[in-house]
Amino acid sequence: IDEIKQLLEAADWVHHVEGSGRGPDQLVISSVDETPVAYWNDDAFVSREGKVFISGHQNGGDLAQLYGPVGKERAVMQQYQQLNNALLKSGQQIEVLNLDERGSWLFTDASGVKVLLGKEHITERIQRYLKVLDDGGLESRMDNVLSIDTRYVNGIAVRWKLPEKELDIAKNYKSQREFSL
Repeated sequence: IDEIKQLLEAADWVHHVEGSGRGPDQLVISSVDETPVAYWNDDAFVSREGKVFISGHQNGGDLAQLYGPVGKERAVMQQYQQLNNALLKSGQQIEVLNLDERGSWLFTDASGVKVLLGKEHITERIQRYLKVLDDGGLESRMDNVLSIDTRYVNGIAVRWKLPEKELDIAKNYKSQREFSL
């Protein structure tokens, strides 16, 4: 029984196998497949635990796409889960999450906006992004946003799809700010 379990568990797509003998001529084996949470690097799936597997038996459907260096699967999955949990509160979700070779994070949300997070202080940066999104009124303008860079100490930078002249943004921002002081 143990030999059969080991043989079956060697398949990528098998999460675990249980087996038992029933009488001298009967063997009962049950297996649980890995459950894909996201696609991994264009050629595999990744489970909730960060295990990469290839399966012809799985149909991923509408899953997020995760990218990262070999050996960083668990770290990418953990970051995906943390970021996605934070974003779900504001009604957003990650479509693509990328960890590059230098350790820098970037995600693309469901509307196609790229958010650069950098290497450090990821939690602080995502909280700042969400604060500007909700309290700063950026959420209503996301259709016009191309990318957002959160790698600044005290704020974010927004790259617009349209030139600033064509957007309905306050033209007298400086005077409004001075007035509020």
